[in-house]
Amino acid sequence: MRHLWCSLIVMILLSLTTIAQEKYGVLDEIESHIREKTLGWQLVKKRVHPQIGQAIYQWRKGKSSVAVHFFVYESEDVASTRFKSLPGLYQGSGLDVRGLDMIILRAKVPKLGDENYLWEESQDRRLFGVDFRKGKIVVHTAASSIATAEQFALQMAEAVP
Repeated sequence: MRHLWCSLIVMILLSLTTIAQEKYGVLDEIESHIREKTLGWQLVKKRVHPQIGQAIYQWRKGKSSVAVHFFVYESEDVASTRFKSLPGLYQGSGLDVRGLDMIILRAKVPKLGDENYLWEESQDRRLFGVDFRKGKIVVHTAASSIATAEQFALQMAEAVP
């Protein structure tokens, strides 16, 4: 019985390691692509958490800024569910400590991932974004202008395998 439990624990640990490595590989591919596409932009923040399949990047160029959050999920179904609940994650005391009241706009970006929407902050209208899902990956883009958010979203979509 002890041997069975040890075998089970080893199998669980190996599967968790494989999932973490897969997520890290995807995040590594995306980061390489980002470096190539963000010429002229200065990377000011980078947090990569491959164990949980998340990465956060922030760039500046003059007075413009953009932040991109990547979420890697186990399946497309889980990613789709999480994508639909993404606005709730950023509101109140969710992922953004200050809270972010997002108004989802009717417009969509053609040919961007499997699902997408544009949004703007409802408080002072100085933050805009494009969120999308492509396969198992969900991307949240927040920028100082809708044009910058859309530009980065399209570049990030190219990076997502």
